[in-house]
Amino acid sequence: MGRLLILEGPDGAGKSTLLNQLKGETALQGAVFLHHDAYPECGSAELFMKFVDSLRPLLEGRDVVLDRCWHSEPIYGPVYRGQSRLTRAQVRMLDRIAITYSARLALCLPALETCLEVFNSRHGEEMLDNTDQLRAVYQQYATWPNQLPTVIYNWQEPEADVTYERLLTPATAVPQFVLVGDSPGPEHIVGFEHVPFVSASYNGCSWWLAEQLDSIGVPERDLRFINAHQADGTETDPTEVFNLGPQIVVALGTEATFWCQRHGIVCEAVQHPQYHKRFKHNQPYKLLEVINAFRE
Repeated sequence: MGRLLILEGPDGAGKSTLLNQLKGETALQGAVFLHHDAYPECGSAELFMKFVDSLRPLLEGRDVVLDRCWHSEPIYGPVYRGQSRLTRAQVRMLDRIAITYSARLALCLPALETCLEVFNSRHGEEMLDNTDQLRAVYQQYATWPNQLPTVIYNWQEPEADVTYERLLTPATAVPQFVLVGDSPGPEHIVGFEHVPFVSASYNGCSWWLAEQLDSIGVPERDLRFINAHQADGTETDPTEVFNLGPQIVVALGTEATFWCQRHGIVCEAVQHPQYHKRFKHNQPYKLLEVINAFRE
């Protein structure tokens, strides 16, 4: 399985320098290095799929290093054009794919003064127009509630070399919750059927579920999603759940519950999100109650 490393941070934070260092790493030989621009020509749906498509080399088992990702849009968008083109649900679903591939995010964040100095030295080469915008972006990165396993990288600090080595190690955090779905739905993204509840369409339940999870503030990094059945109808190997070692398993719907029971997986059972969205949308979703009760 390919590994994913993402570089993020404000203008002048050292991302380009770090990227060039990583290109010389033996451990990343054969990796795909991609830079994401602002893509001013893209609307929400097109931008979402650009980020999805940049992850497709992972399907071939190749490592991917991204210079900026979908996290830039909710930070730069409001500062530069007044709003983000990506919804929080879209960001969560992209994070879900990333976490499936043991993503690690390197947040380049030296002192603000350093970023300002570099920004001023480049004389209009950056996307932002002025230092006030840069200050606003920097503050957003400094307080951003990141959903991905993150390493703060400051090339000016003495321990920068140790931090750099950590970047080359995939994240291995144990999730608090494993959410078991049934099988890939009709709105799934081709190639990523193995990542449940990720869709470019607002019509299914994937967006709705992402919005529900976001409403209670549960980080995506605390969750793992699997389907009880693959796209071809075969059952998923239950050892995947045991290997994840979650603190609690929640079965989303009848088929997922039966699958857990057949394989001796102790679980909490709730309605499938599609069923709840269609027929019980005026009532609280039990999944949120289960998660909140465990976190208290």
